[in-house]
Amino acid sequence: MNKNGKLYAKKSLGQNFLVNPRIAERIAQNSVTEGCCGALEIGAGRGILTIALASCFEKVVAVEIDGDLIPELQANLALKNVKNVTVVQGDILKLDLHKLLETEFKGMNVVCVGNLPYYITSPIVTKLLESRLAVRSIVVMVQKEVAVRLCAPFKTPNISAISFCIRYHSVPQLLFLVSNGNFRPIPKVDSAVVKFRILETPAVRISNPALMFSLIKTGFSQRRKTLVNSLGKQLGLNKANLEMILAEFGIQAQARAEELSLADFAAITAACYQSGLTLQH
Repeated sequence: MNKNGKLYAKKSLGQNFLVNPRIAERIAQNSVTEGCCGALEIGAGRGILTIALASCFEKVVAVEIDGDLIPELQANLALKNVKNVTVVQGDILKLDLHKLLETEFKGMNVVCVGNLPYYITSPIVTKLLESRLAVRSIVVMVQKEVAVRLCAPFKTPNISAISFCIRYHSVPQLLFLVSNGNFRPIPKVDSAVVKFRILETPAVRISNPALMFSLIKTGFSQRRKTLVNSLGKQLGLNKANLEMILAEFGIQAQARAEELSLADFAAITAACYQSGLTLQH
C-alpha cells in the first residue's frame, strides 16, 4: 500500500493484482490434476490466488520476485490461517526450478500455476516447458491475445513460434476469459486462463530439437517470406536445393511457416540433420 492506503503496483514488474477471489478460486479448481498434491505458484503477489491454491493442494510453494510484497503476502496468509504455503522470494527466470521442485516437493506430483506479467509471458512459458520440469500441467493467466496465440492450432493465422514449442511439449487449452475489471490497477486489455497438459514424451520424435526450433524461429521471424527465402539463406542452400527438400515432404515451394505443422518442421529438420546442415549465423 502507498501512504494513502491505496494498492500500489510497480510498472517495472508489470504488476496488475487480481482482486476477485472467485476468479482465483476458479483458477485453483482448474489447476487440480488427478494424483497431484503440490502446486508451484509463479508471482504470488498479495496472495489471492495463493490462498485459493492452498485450499486445493496439500502444499503450495509461492514464488514472488518483489521483496516489498512479501510481508503483505505473509500477513494475508496468516490472516486466513493458511499454513501449507512456503514463500520463496526470487525471479522465476533465474531460479533453479529442478532444484526447487526436488527440495520442496520431494515425492509429490506437482502442477505449476501463475498470473503472469504480460511483458514476460513468453520467456516464462518457454522456460517452464523447455526445462522439462517434473510437473503434470501448467495453468497460467495471460493477456487474452497472447492466450489465443499460445493455443492456436497449426496452419491458422494466429500460430506463432511459441505455439510450436507449446504443442511439442504439451496439449494446450484455453479455459476461460477474465475481464480487465478484475484487476487493480485496471489494465487496458482482458486476460485469459490457459492450461497446458504436459506430454510424457514430446509430440514428435526428432534427433535435434534445437535445430528444429531454430528453423521454426527463423521461419516466423520473417513470416511474410516463403520458407525457401527465409530458410535458404540461413541453411546455406540455394533455392532449388531447398525446394527439393520441401517437395520431398509434399510442401509447396511458396509455403510460409504458418502453413506448416510440427510434423512438417520435424521432417524438414530430419532431412537437414541427415545432410549435415545447420543454421548459419
